[in-house]
Amino acid sequence: MIASAISENESESMFPAFLPSPASTLKQVHDFQNAHREEAGQTTACLSEERSRDANREASLMSRPTTTTALPSDTKVLSIGLHPSAPDYSRMLDGFDNEAILTARIEAGIAALRKAGFDAVPCLIDTSPDRAEAIVRELLQKHAFGLTGIGGGVRMVPENTLLFERLVSLLTEEAPGIRLCFNASPENTVEALSRWIQT
Repeated sequence: MIASAISENESESMFPAFLPSPASTLKQVHDFQNAHREEAGQTTACLSEERSRDANREASLMSRPTTTTALPSDTKVLSIGLHPSAPDYSRMLDGFDNEAILTARIEAGIAALRKAGFDAVPCLIDTSPDRAEAIVRELLQKHAFGLTGIGGGVRMVPENTLLFERLVSLLTEEAPGIRLCFNASPENTVEALSRWIQT
């Protein structure tokens, strides 16, 4: 009758010396997995620290005043951004998930501007460069703006590069000397304006 169990030593003796035994191979696999888990944990911790540093650096830069002469507190501001119905949300940045969310964020941003005391005129545009240019041109003819803010939905989506280019060209042609400022989201528009306007 054949024995039903083989000891570990007997199992290892069944393999030629130049081949690793199942026990030693399994130990190597376990050692590799443990080392990989430790390395992955260290990598995750490093990435988390790096993201935290980047966020702090961005916040510091966003709140830093401009090095040029500040504009007076009564400067009229043209605040340009995409109308909530305009974007292709499949191509938008994180945080711009749908029309309802963007609408709420824009309304909160406009309310924050008014609460902070800025004389701001909201300008929500289409993604069509021709239509957007016509809307902005009309406002430039009605008001004397000293500063304009252009939102991230216009500037940071590759498909809107031509739109952004046309707006900058129009602003510098129709309102010579106008300052440009850029926010990262509707929530930090006040910070963007505060870099340029004396408060």
